Amino acid sequence: SRTNRLPKSTQGARRTFYSPDRKRSFQGRLVSYDSKSGKVQVRMNNGRITTLGLADLSKEDQTYVEKFQSQVE
Repeated sequence: SRTNRLPKSTQGARRTFYSPDRKRSFQGRLVSYDSKSGKVQVRMNNGRITTLGLADLSKEDQTYVEKFQSQVE
């Protein structure tokens, strides 16, 4: 099956992502972003991949995801 995940070499650098209110945070690497569905996949430090909505991230993280995706396409 075909997946839209990025190869490890093109995944984002490890960074801290924040909730919109910046009260919660987690570390991980951006794996993929589907602009049609607004879904973001992040590989957590434990190796698991978490899927969340772009709106679940801070404005700074949303900008990072969109900018990163535009460099990959």
